[in-house]
Amino acid sequence: MQSLIPSFILLAVGINVVCSAKPPNVVLIVADDLGWNDVSYHGYTQIPTPNLDRLAATGMVLNSHYSQSLCSPSRTSLLTGKYPMRFGLQSGVLSPGNRRGIPLKEKLLPQYFKELGYATHMIGKWHVGYAAPELTPTLRGFDSFLGYYNGYIDYFTHNMNTSAEPFSNGHDLWNALTPATNYTGQYLTDIFTDRALQRINQHDFEKPLFVYLAHMAPHWANEHDPVQSTDEYTKRFPHIDHKEKRKYAGTIAALDDSVKKIMDALHNHQVENNTIVIFVADNGGTGQERRLQGGAQFTHGSNWPLRGTKSTWFEGGVRTVGIVWSRLLQHPGTVWNGLMHLTDWLPTLMAAAGGMPVRNVDGVDQWKALVEAAPSMRTELLIQADAIRDDYALRWYQYKLLVKQKPGVGYNADRWYEPVDGIIPEYINGSSPASVYCAPAHSTDRPCNLGMSPCLFDLYADPCERDNVAADYPDVVKLMLDKLWAYNATGLHVPSQPEDPMGLPSLHGGLIKPWLTLNDLPKT
Repeated sequence: MQSLIPSFILLAVGINVVCSAKPPNVVLIVADDLGWNDVSYHGYTQIPTPNLDRLAATGMVLNSHYSQSLCSPSRTSLLTGKYPMRFGLQSGVLSPGNRRGIPLKEKLLPQYFKELGYATHMIGKWHVGYAAPELTPTLRGFDSFLGYYNGYIDYFTHNMNTSAEPFSNGHDLWNALTPATNYTGQYLTDIFTDRALQRINQHDFEKPLFVYLAHMAPHWANEHDPVQSTDEYTKRFPHIDHKEKRKYAGTIAALDDSVKKIMDALHNHQVENNTIVIFVADNGGTGQERRLQGGAQFTHGSNWPLRGTKSTWFEGGVRTVGIVWSRLLQHPGTVWNGLMHLTDWLPTLMAAAGGMPVRNVDGVDQWKALVEAAPSMRTELLIQADAIRDDYALRWYQYKLLVKQKPGVGYNADRWYEPVDGIIPEYINGSSPASVYCAPAHSTDRPCNLGMSPCLFDLYADPCERDNVAADYPDVVKLMLDKLWAYNATGLHVPSQPEDPMGLPSLHGGLIKPWLTLNDLPKT
């Protein structure tokens, strides 16, 4: 357990540990495709994130926080407290026109909060099913919703615009079930921030509040103009020569400003002493591995020095940015290295809110461990079990096992991608308490060839997954394989489904909207 700041600084900024008998307010902020190296509290200061840095320094850094590697599976984990393979939602993302979603029989996080008397509001990205109105946020526990149903939209027009996919051409910004067309031309991050502020400012805090703010930033916008910012944000980075990287920095600045505005609003309403603020990413960043036609870089997320990117099971894809902030924490300024997964937030927040223990979920209640900066309640977590794609990954104590059963097929983004400007961050030497130290590559490192055999990494000794130690620990490999096959036997494995032609936006006035009735939904 390390501290980002000494105790005298905590006193200087007025951080006091408090206790409260009232249920705490909860603000849950999720960034989309934010890379490990995209926040300056991890040690790389090309894109300063002063407000996230302050949140980290006066809260708790979750330095072993895990997600799924893609949007829909991660959001399924967060909202249900269960691994997405329980519902067959572990393979890829839900595309526009897909009839599936989180099954209606599943109780979601906002529904738990409603039972405890909370007001519940969602802003931003849904991406867990929209084929029928019953799958959408305001019919699944949220009192209000301003956001989009699918994976991404243009930051200014709020349309999906993918030339080769007719299902991905239409307007997808909604106020509950009504198209929100009155925001056209406004920057999406600002729209979502303003709505979150509205919900805080108009709330009667005699009743506890839950706000789920699922920002799109810094996710790319479309294939034609992937990185979108405004001059207000981009001009803060004259030291970045690369134009598109400078715009990418602008998307993160907008996100960082959003955090400050929310914290200021909580302070102004004098409720920060009884509020939990969580900031996490849904998966790792997308970077050099994805290119536009002609070879230009698609976006500029950085997971350095971690291996891999979004869509892989290497650390760069699933070990994510994570902070929890609360005056209820007994050790503010801690860098907590306890194992944690997105599924843990549901039982953890229910414990913090005074609810009954949540049963029959994969998540683990970590509230006491977080409050006391005690060891994690986890010793293992499932990263993936997908019999359709033959992808499997498991973390057990310090070990991580990766399995790809189809011979000759590996990950497409399994390398180490240096920042786009070619500058290697100084923190490779471990200069920041929240950074990851990785020894330089060595000729004795044994490669990982997933098309041939499972790969095992000791993440305590080798957090950057350079040396495959499977040959050294065959008993560990066998034990972890047995665990993986046991998980796999309990999962639902559903092949990808074709889009429903009736979901075409061209049939609905150019809107990407629900088109089915409740009785038309798939049973799985």
